[in-house]
Formats: sequence, structure tokens, C-alpha cells
Amino acid sequence: MIKLRTATRATFAALASLILASCGGSDSPTGPSAPGWTTVASGTTHSLNGVAGTSASDIWAVGDVGAIVHYNGSAWSTSSSTTTNPLFGVWAASSADVWAVGQNATLLHYNGTSWSSATWPGATNQIVNGVWGSGPADVWAVGSNGLILHYNGTAWSVVPSGVTSFLFAVWGKSASDVWAVGYDANASQSTILHYNGTSWQPSSVTSNAILTSVWGSSSSDVWAVGTAGTALHYNGTSWTPVISGTVQELYGIWGASASNVMAVGSNGAVAQYNGTSWTYTPNGNVDRYGVWGTAADNVWAVGGAGSIFHFAPKA
Repeated sequence: MIKLRTATRATFAALASLILASCGGSDSPTGPSAPGWTTVASGTTHSLNGVAGTSASDIWAVGDVGAIVHYNGSAWSTSSSTTTNPLFGVWAASSADVWAVGQNATLLHYNGTSWSSATWPGATNQIVNGVWGSGPADVWAVGSNGLILHYNGTAWSVVPSGVTSFLFAVWGKSASDVWAVGYDANASQSTILHYNGTSWQPSSVTSNAILTSVWGSSSSDVWAVGTAGTALHYNGTSWTPVISGTVQELYGIWGASASNVMAVGSNGAVAQYNGTSWTYTPNGNVDRYGVWGTAADNVWAVGGAGSIFHFAPKA
């Protein structure tokens, strides 16, 4: 059986036979604190699954039971989301243009004042798991059964993916260089798709891990992480496995540069890449589901029971 995020994640129909409902990590924000990390009050006790923002004073985190919290540079506070569906991903184009996605075909938009619901033709009960955009009129979202959605600044529509995999995350370097990652339960193997500005195409990869997050510093430096400490690197030509230093599940990845990358995961897992190799530097024992930052010394991670952690190492 494969562990996957929170008990809420275990309800995903697309991977029901593969997911263990218990994650094996603590659901309370306790445990030792590694150098540079501090625990910050979030204002919620619901697990937080994704985090993103536009600046050091404009950061959003989303989670279970429709939880949404915002950081204004001083403190985190709750925001009314108009849904009780679990939210899994968030992306912001600006302080007045933010998207959050989740279970039961949930698409939420923030206009700088309040959140409202959006939809697309044919929406039913699909799970929308990840969201990213190159700009306000070019936003991608991915989810269950190979679902890929595109927003053109006016409306959302379905774009053919060519797969039935459960897609967990999407990230790109530009409008014509976008990656989506996930897992094909029928073939029991990882799924990686690339968008070249015209269509989505499969990318060859030899891995049976559930890939849960993707990030890169350039078109020839892209990372994907997933279950059992899986870390895959793309050098502009092909994907290769790289030793991450852990067998914990890795749920999120973000970097300040090609030589400063951080991945987070189950049981307080934190792995850092220095441009040459990964070093495992766990922090406490709370599952961490998302990570995002504005600089190498200003990184935020979110996780179980409303946990929010801030990484700001002293010089």
C-alpha cells in the first residue's frame, strides 16, 4: 500500500486501492525544530495542503474543509472561502487575482476582496488537485482521470491530456513550457506530461512512484518528487532518478535557484538540494504538504492540523 498525504487524500477515488488512509505522521504541530525553522500560528486547525503567493507580504495557504488563510507580512488570518470542500492547490497572479482548487470540481477565485466559485463545461465531481499560471490569462489546473483545465482570462475549458492518470501538480517556466505530474494506476507507473504551447505530450520516465509535485529553475532544470523519497531530474533532454536522502513521502517542492531547492513531506521530511546533491534535514514530525517562498531565507511550509512553518536561517 502507498501512503499519500492526509486522510482526506485517501478519499480520492482514482487511487483508492493504492492509498493508505493513515499517513503515519503526527497531526499536531509538535516535534523538535531544526535550525532556521519556526512554527507560526495559522488561525486554523484544518490540514493545509498548498501554499503560494506573490510577495513576502501576500501569501495564501489552502486546506481541508475549505480552509483558506492569508499572510500579510505580519500574521496569518483566516479568509472565508464559500466552500467546505477540501482545497489542494493555490496560485496567485497578483494580490487581486488568486485561484484555489479542490475536491468536487472546486474552482475558487479571489478578486482582491472576496472568493467566488467558478466552473467549466462538463464539470461533475472531478478532483482538481494543482494549479499554476504564467499570467492572469494563462492558468492551468490538473486533477483526476487525466483532467487538464485551461483558463484564458475569461473562461475555463478542458484540454485533452491523452491520459487517464491522476494528475497531482502542474508548473511551468513559460506559456509554452509547462509540466504536469501524477500517477497511472492502471499501468502502476509515474506520469509526466509536457505542454509545448500547442499540446500536451507524455514524457518518458522510468518510475513507479506517485509524483506529487514539480518545480524547476529553467527549461533544462526541472524536478519532480513523490512517494518513497522519489526525486527525478530533467536536464532538458531526459528524466533521471536522483538520491534524495530519504524514503519519506515527498509532497511539495520549491526552489530559490538551481542550487537552492527544498522538498517537504511526511513525518517532518525536509530535503535540500545545493546544486550537487540532496541533504536530508528533517524538522519535527508533522506531515508537510506544500512549500513556497520568496527567497532562500524566506520559505514557508504547510501541513497537518493547520501547521505552518517558516524557514529563515540566520546568516
